Amino acid sequence: MGFLIYIAIFASHLLYACIWIDPIYYKKSVERYNYDPVNVLANTSIVLKIAQFYLLLLCLINYTIELDYFYLKIIPILFGQLLNYKVYEKLGYQGVYYGFKFGYKIPWVTTFPYNILNNPQYIGCQLTLISIMMFYPYYEICKICCFWIYLYVITSYVEKTNYICQNRQVKIKI
Repeated sequence: MGFLIYIAIFASHLLYACIWIDPIYYKKSVERYNYDPVNVLANTSIVLKIAQFYLLLLCLINYTIELDYFYLKIIPILFGQLLNYKVYEKLGYQGVYYGFKFGYKIPWVTTFPYNILNNPQYIGCQLTLISIMMFYPYYEICKICCFWIYLYVITSYVEKTNYICQNRQVKIKI
C-alpha cells in the first residue's frame, strides 16, 4: 500500500515536469485525438489527486490522530487551502493547468496571493502536508509528506528556472 502512494505522488509531479519542459510534444499528442490539452491535464490531475488522497487516507487510518494543540495544527491547513482557493479563483481553470503553455491568454496576476508568495498553490499544498504531519507525527506519515513536499519544491524549481524549455510555448490563436 505504501509504495503505491509514492507512485501516485511521483506520477503527478513527473507529468507536470514533462509538460512544463516540452509542452509542444504533449499538446500534439493530445490534439491528435481531438482533445484539449488543458482539459486532459486537469482531468488527469484530478484522478491522480483522488488516488493520492485515497491512498493517504488508507495510510492514516493505521494511526491515531494527535489532537493536542488542535488550533495551532489546523492553521497551516486553513491557510494552505485558502492559498489554493485563491489561486484557482485568480488564474481560473486554464491558468492553473498550464493553459499559457498551450497558447491561451492568461492574465498576469499581481494581487493576493501572488503579491506575497511565489508558487502560492504549491506552498498551500506544502502547508497542508505540514499540518497533516502535525496531526499524525509518525515516521511513515512524515516520510510520505516529506517526499511530497520535496517534489513540490522540485516542481517549483523546474517551473521557476524554465531554462530547459525557453521559447518552446505553442503559438496558437484563440
